[in-house]
Formats: sequence, structure tokens, C-alpha cells
Amino acid sequence: MLAKLFFKDARLRPFFRVLVFVLATLLVAAVLWLVFDALRGQAYSAELNWNDLATGELASAIAVVLVAVLMRRYVDRRSVASLGFAPRGPWLRLFGWGVLLGAGMQTIALGIESASGHAHVVGLGSVAGDAKLIAVATAVFLAGALSEELSLRGYILQNLWEEWGVVPAIAVTSLAFAAVHLGNPHSHEQTALTVCGLVVFALWACASLLLTKSLWLAFGAHAAWNIFEGPVFGLPVSGVSIPVRTVLVESVNGPQWLTGGAFGPEAGLSSILALLVGFVALLALHKWGAFLGAVDSREGYARTLKESSAPSSADLARS
Repeated sequence: MLAKLFFKDARLRPFFRVLVFVLATLLVAAVLWLVFDALRGQAYSAELNWNDLATGELASAIAVVLVAVLMRRYVDRRSVASLGFAPRGPWLRLFGWGVLLGAGMQTIALGIESASGHAHVVGLGSVAGDAKLIAVATAVFLAGALSEELSLRGYILQNLWEEWGVVPAIAVTSLAFAAVHLGNPHSHEQTALTVCGLVVFALWACASLLLTKSLWLAFGAHAAWNIFEGPVFGLPVSGVSIPVRTVLVESVNGPQWLTGGAFGPEAGLSSILALLVGFVALLALHKWGAFLGAVDSREGYARTLKESSAPSSADLARS
């Protein structure tokens, strides 16, 4: 009886794998963060800033990749490719579509704020400064997007999908995505809208996973969303302000329910409306065949009954 509680198919049950994954990732990330802080000679500050963000994103990304790959291979005993980042098929095209969608949705959000008269361009960055900022920010936000996508919509979602099914897995990981951002500055100034905006983004990313059978599009959109939101448009990224002059310097005023206030568009109606447009765009691209040719690296539990008659690439690799 006790064995059935903790084990399934001679493996640790998926739910307990998630718990082990979270604890192991937090431990490894904490150790790496301390090492990085020691190397740069600066301790973590109480107020989250740009340097802490960069250190944290790098430590988290390394920890997530290391723990997810090792656990998927040796604890789950399933293909690492099934986590969603197999470099097969048109993965680069999917990533590119993600970048366009992420940038496009942020542009729509800013456009809504500008059209309502609550956002105005008051300055521009320099060419040299912009190039340096975009280069550094791209590395930071790619690491951040990789960390969050591989952990929440990769390892955790896949295991909860196996344990409970796809709908509960999406619901739990979407709420978890919102929860992990509630420790950021200004997240509680309008908590309900902050949670709502973050959950809608998570649901959008999950929809892209279902349509493309991988995380490449969500990864590209997540990174581009943050890059355009902060370094390009000069808005707060989930409560963290860019401490140097951005490509566009925006003055944002008006109701927080629209703009998100000091937390940024994720906590406002502007990003929710932009994401609704993003859902329509995602479905349109799927209907037009933009995702055709995507390789299915998923495990059997993640395929529909119709698809299950054909072997996945993961099954073929093991045969």
C-alpha cells in the first residue's frame, strides 16, 4: 500500500518527482547564487536590482537545466527531449515565431497605453548604450525564460500531466508561475490584477506548448516579451526597473489597473488585452500551418488517443 503511494510503474510517482525537483533546484540555485555573489564581491540586497536579477537568472537557469536533465534521465527514466527543448525539426522557426509574438504583444500593450494617453515617449537612448543594453539584457532574459519555461512548463508540467492529466497540470503550473513572481517588488500593489495577468501569460504559453508540441515558441515569446518590455520600451519587468537609459524612455501615468503601475504591464489590463490578441494570433498561425513539421518528442501520456497509434520520436529512439 505504501509502495503504491510513492511509486508508479516502478518509478517514484510524478508528484513526488516534482517535489524533489523543486527542492533540488532551489538548493543548487542557492549555492550557485552564493558562489556568484562571492565572485562579484557583492552580497544580495533586500531590494531586488539589476545585478541581483542577472545573478539570480543565471544561477536559476544553470540549476534548472542541471536538475531537470538529470532527473528526467535517471529518476523519471523518460526522454530528456520530452521536456520540450529537443533541437529537432523546425525548432528555430518556432523560436522565431515566439520572438515575433512576444515582441508584438508587448508592442500592443504599449500601444493601448499610448492610445489612451497614459504613455508618452520622453527620450531616447544612445546607439552605443542601446547596443550594450540589448546585448546584456538578451543574455539575462534568455536565461530567465529558459529557467521558467524548462521548470514550470517543462519538468513540472510534464510530471503533473502524467500524474493528473493535462488540464490540472496547466492550472497548477499557471498558478505557480504567478506565485513565483509575487515576491517581486510592487507585486502586491494590486495583487488580483497581477496574478490575473501572470496567469493569462502562463495559459498562453501552455497553449503554444499544446499547439507546437514543444517549448521553443514559448521560450522565444517569453524572452522577447521581457526584452521589449524593459530594455526597449523602458517599462518595469515584473516589478524590476531597468537601471540605465533604455531604447525608449517612457513616461507612464494614469490608472494602475490599465498600466500595471510600478510592477509593469503584467499587472494591468493592457497586457491582458495584448495576450488575448496573442491567443488569436497563435490559433491563426496554427490554422495557417505555421507549425507544420514540428517533431513530436512527447511521451505517450502527453499524446491524444488519435496520436497514440503512431510512435513518437521518443518511442522510436528507445526502440
